[in-house]
Amino acid sequence: MRAWRTSLFVGFIGAAASTAWFVAMAIEPIAHVRTLALIELLFAYAISRRVFRESLTRTEMIGIVLLAVGLATVALGR
Repeated sequence: MRAWRTSLFVGFIGAAASTAWFVAMAIEPIAHVRTLALIELLFAYAISRRVFRESLTRTEMIGIVLLAVGLATVALGR
């Protein structure tokens, strides 16, 4: 019960994120929105590298490169 302010903030941010998803899907095709959302994997990698000092395997690095190419293709392919 001590962290109710933090919990309230996190709940608000989650609701705002859901609203942003719906707005984005109303403006753009769902495939574009979902593909661009894959950028969260790059943020997850950056956090795991910086906070947890994890390293990548060769397969994971190839996956990140393919992901970046796909994101660039979708973003620039309009």
